Amino acid sequence: MSERIPPRRIQGWRLQGANWIASRSVYAARVEGDYDATTWAAARALLDRLLPAGLPDDRLAETPDELHKAVEDVARFLLGWFGHAVAPVERTIMGASAPQTVAVAMSNPDMTAAAVGFSLRLLVKAGEGPAEDAWIKENRGYLLAMRHDGDEWLRGSRRYMVRAAEARGIPWRQFTAAPHILLLGEGRHGRRYDASGTWRTSILATTIAGNKRSGNQALRRAGLPAPLQVRVADAAAVHAAVADLGLPLVLKPQALREMQGMRIVYRAEEIDGAFEHAASFNQPVVAESYIPGHEYRVLVLEGQVLAVAMRLPVSVTGDGRTSIAGLVEAANRDPRRGSIAEGFALAPIVIEALSLRYLESCGRTPDDVPAAGEVVQVHPLPMMRFGGDGRFDATDAIHPDNREMAIRAVEAVGLDIAGIDLRMPDIARSWREVGAGICEINPQPNLFVHYEFATTRDVAGALLDRTYPPADRLPMRHVLLAGEGDLSAHVAAVAAACRAHFGWRVGTAADGRVDLEGWIPDAPAATLPDAHGLVAEDRELDLGVYAIDPASTRVTGLGLVRLDVAMGAIDERSLVWRMFDASVRAAGTVLRRLPEDPAATAQRVVALLETAIRKD
Repeated sequence: MSERIPPRRIQGWRLQGANWIASRSVYAARVEGDYDATTWAAARALLDRLLPAGLPDDRLAETPDELHKAVEDVARFLLGWFGHAVAPVERTIMGASAPQTVAVAMSNPDMTAAAVGFSLRLLVKAGEGPAEDAWIKENRGYLLAMRHDGDEWLRGSRRYMVRAAEARGIPWRQFTAAPHILLLGEGRHGRRYDASGTWRTSILATTIAGNKRSGNQALRRAGLPAPLQVRVADAAAVHAAVADLGLPLVLKPQALREMQGMRIVYRAEEIDGAFEHAASFNQPVVAESYIPGHEYRVLVLEGQVLAVAMRLPVSVTGDGRTSIAGLVEAANRDPRRGSIAEGFALAPIVIEALSLRYLESCGRTPDDVPAAGEVVQVHPLPMMRFGGDGRFDATDAIHPDNREMAIRAVEAVGLDIAGIDLRMPDIARSWREVGAGICEINPQPNLFVHYEFATTRDVAGALLDRTYPPADRLPMRHVLLAGEGDLSAHVAAVAAACRAHFGWRVGTAADGRVDLEGWIPDAPAATLPDAHGLVAEDRELDLGVYAIDPASTRVTGLGLVRLDVAMGAIDERSLVWRMFDASVRAAGTVLRRLPEDPAATAQRVVALLETAIRKD
């Protein structure tokens, strides 16, 4: 019997943009080794031990028939668990015929390469036999670290903005100078977003809304329902404010988000400790009246309500026999509940000091036995960290008066987009009838709240369609000249002809030097993806013209997902040129022969660009 060959990676390439394997960026790898259905079953069993309970039972249910397909399936599953949307890969003819070649859509190169590497590690271990507990512990830690990195890479709204852009065929990249900024589109027609914030989002309005005191005062001066609020210098001032604010009341730092430093105070004896906590963030502290009711997030963009999410309260349902504490214990046996940091979908319901004070304010204790069917809220805050298990999309239910109130609130501070944190008994009824309170106005609101659990409402897509409509998504044009010699004269001739004929501003790249209409960036441009990045990020340019050695793109990709014109000194007998031709076709055009004369090249390119523009 021949010795078993463990799966391994022979070569790996981070191919950016269209390339010889696929029409989009991929991490590609040649793999080899023994693989069969038994290995696959063992790999799935290992994943069951590595990952938290509560994941879908049908994951990776189909058995791949080849090693490279098994690696791809595991890598895509892991990337999805890391929080990435993994797009399908459309292979070129050459890519489809490449033996045992993995190709996984690549947004984050490091993370995609790591997912492929771990897939191979998993399959190797599956072929060796049962895994020791130490191996499981070590590799679970590795996967959790990768999941954390996935969350950090495109945090909050950015993840959904990218998904919406890809669904609309809009090229995107992280702005190199500030990676938290997303650049959608290219060149003069591109748009920049900071999470959900747009280029229209006012810094002044963000400052007003981000400060609890100024935001509250702006709302109240506009006649909108907002809690009574006072700035307090010490605990004594809080005690004095109780006469006006009542109990419970809320203490929080003046300019922090996401509940940092916030405390709900139910009894006077809690004031000193709550103030000390809020003041520990080295900011002025405000005290405000507590607004009862359900908590809603209303997303407003340019005078329109895009979405409304209701946080479901942290609650248990009585059976007539079990105490509140027992019902919580039973709810926490749900396999989906566990440490969020360890990858569980839901956090355990927590009965802690704040829960106890809330129950007490409702005349309850954890030992009470609710009647059968009675729903008991066990925490005043509905966040996941306290055991909240979801949101309800209430966009279609919002009362017209409440819609008008939310829009006016955003206009009162001068923002184009904001998330209104609203508390009221029922958003389907007018606030003028049942009462309400606007707790905060959140600039650059996190779209995650509208995607936290299953939803069909494309909030990020609606934001994009309104701020970057199809009529504004004009493509940047790209011309690629390929050859092994000096093509700088051809590039200069093409650039000059396009300036004269179209009135365009042109970025060029030749011999490792990038020229952005006379501005020479102090940045590396050793590869075509590097050069394209510099040209695409420039907000003045209409066209990029590049000269490259075709051999270099075999291991880098073109960097571009779309080409208008490609010319080269074609050698059909050469594998390099055949691979380059496959890359060009993946970018949506065909490779034409490059004239020797630069003037002839320029004339031909102008004619081809005119044809491309007419087709678009």
